[in-house]
Amino acid sequence: MSLSIQAKQLCLKIDTWVSEQSTIEQACDIIRYNRKALVFIGSPQNPIGFADRTLLFEAERQNLKDTSIAHITQECPPILSQDTPLDVLEEYLDRYPVLFIKDPSQSVHSFIDASSFFRFKPIVSSLRFEHIKALSSWLPQLMEESHLLSTQLYLVGGAVRDLLLGLISKDLDFTLQSSAEDLGASVLKKYGGTLTKNPDFGAVHWTTPDKTTFDITTTRCEHYPDFEDLPVVAPGNLRSDLERRDFSINAIALCLSLDTDVLLIDPFGGRYALERKELTILHPLSFRDDPTRIIRAARYAARYDFKLCSWSQRCLQLSLQSGSGSRISLERIGQELDRLFSESQADKAFELLIQWNVIQHWFPSMNMPQVLCEWLALKNQTLTSAWILFSVLLPEQSRNHFKKLVSKHKGLQKQFLSLAHQLEILPQKLEHLDRKDEWGVCLEKIDHEHLHLLLFLSSEKSSKSIEWWQQEGKELKTSINAKMLIEQGCPKGPLLGKALRSAQRSAWRGENKALQLIAAEEEWKIG
Repeated sequence: MSLSIQAKQLCLKIDTWVSEQSTIEQACDIIRYNRKALVFIGSPQNPIGFADRTLLFEAERQNLKDTSIAHITQECPPILSQDTPLDVLEEYLDRYPVLFIKDPSQSVHSFIDASSFFRFKPIVSSLRFEHIKALSSWLPQLMEESHLLSTQLYLVGGAVRDLLLGLISKDLDFTLQSSAEDLGASVLKKYGGTLTKNPDFGAVHWTTPDKTTFDITTTRCEHYPDFEDLPVVAPGNLRSDLERRDFSINAIALCLSLDTDVLLIDPFGGRYALERKELTILHPLSFRDDPTRIIRAARYAARYDFKLCSWSQRCLQLSLQSGSGSRISLERIGQELDRLFSESQADKAFELLIQWNVIQHWFPSMNMPQVLCEWLALKNQTLTSAWILFSVLLPEQSRNHFKKLVSKHKGLQKQFLSLAHQLEILPQKLEHLDRKDEWGVCLEKIDHEHLHLLLFLSSEKSSKSIEWWQQEGKELKTSINAKMLIEQGCPKGPLLGKALRSAQRSAWRGENKALQLIAAEEEWKIG
C-alpha cells in the first residue's frame, strides 16, 4: 500500500473561537492560557479569520489592548476537506500561511499552518524494509492486515529511535488513525493468539501464538487539567499522538508499508537530535506537565550518552524553581526510579539527577546521595539493594514517605525498611565488637547481597569483621549436634537450642570439638 497522508492526519484542533467584538487584551489572555500561537475569530459554522501571537502581543505593547480584534484579523483562509491529500495541501500552503479544515458536518474545528505541515512532510529514510522486518517476523502480517483494512500503520516511540541508532528494540508500539480494536480483531481471527483490550486508551495488546506481544493504539491526543495531573486522553490524529510524547527522539513515526522506500514523519526534529546526541522536550512546560520526564531524561542521557539540550535544561531548572514535583505522587516517582535503577548505566543517570538538583529538590533531607551513585557504579547491584540504600540515606522521620515510593513492591516495603535499619546500625555496632563469635551473631542472618551492601557502608575497622564472615565465618559449623547433647543429658526443648548456639559460637571463636562441647554443657547446666 502506498503512503497516503491526508489533512485529517496532521491538522491541529481549534480549541477556542472568539467573536469579532473581542478585544486584543482578551485574545492575548487566551493565547497565554492555551499556550497557542494563533487565535481564531468567528465560529465553527462561520469562520472569519485568525490573528497570530506576535501581532497580538505587539498590538498590546502599543496600548491597543482595548481595541477590537477585528482591526488586526487576517482574512478567512481557504477551507478544505479532511480528505485533502498532501500534495494539494502543499500547493495551498505556498500561498496561504494557514488553512481551515472542515469536518463532514461542514464545520471548521481544525487547521493546518505552513510550519507544522512542512515539518510533518514524510522523509525518505536510509532504513530499508529488511531492517524493519528484523524487529519481528510478524510485522509483514500486521502490515498486510492494515492494508486490507485500508489504514496506514505506523511504528512509533522507542523502537523507531533505536532503529535509527542501529539498535534493535523489543518493545514495539504501533498506532493507526482508525480503530486499533478492528486491526487487533483481524489479526486474532487470522493468526490466533490472544487479544487484550484497553478501551479507555484506545489500545489493544495482541500476543501471537509464539508469545510475541504487540501494543496497538488508535492515535490519541491528551491534555493536562493542571500541572502534574495525569493527562486526559482522547482520540486524535498522528500529529497529536506524536505531540504528546516526552522528547523529540521519541516523537518520530515510521510508515509501515511494503514500498521500497521507508518513510519517516519527524515533525519535531528527532533525527537531528539523534545526530547531535541531544534530548529536547517538545514544549517549554513539558517538565511542569509531567515531572517524571526529568527522570526519563536522566535515563536516556545515561543509556545513550546523550545530553539535555541547553534550552531543555533551562526549562528543567525553571520547573524546579516553580515547585515542579511538589504535587506529583510519590508512587509515580518511585515507578520511574525503579526503571532508572534497572538501567545498565544507573549510576550515571542518578548522578545527572544530582547535577540537575532534582534529588535536592525532591528529597531535601537525603544524606549524601552521591553514595548511591558510588554503589550503583559497582555494577553488581540489584533493584532491591538500590532501594535499601536509598532508604538508608533518608532520615528516620522521612521513611514513611519511602513506603509510597516502593508501593509497586507490595509485601517488600517492611523488609526494605527493616534491612535499611539493620544496615544503618550494624557498621557502628561492629566497630565496638572484637570477638569473632559476636561478629557471627550479628552477621549470620544477613544474606550475601546485603552483606556486600553492608561492607560498602562500613568503616575500615568494621569491614574486617564482614570480610572474616564472608571468607571464613559463614563456613564454620559446630561439630556438635543435638543427638550428642541429648546423650550427654541435655533435655530437649529451649535449653537444647541454647546449648547448640553456644557450641556454634565456640566454633566461630576457632575452638575445637571438645571446647565446643564444654561450651554447650555449660549453657544447659547454667540454664
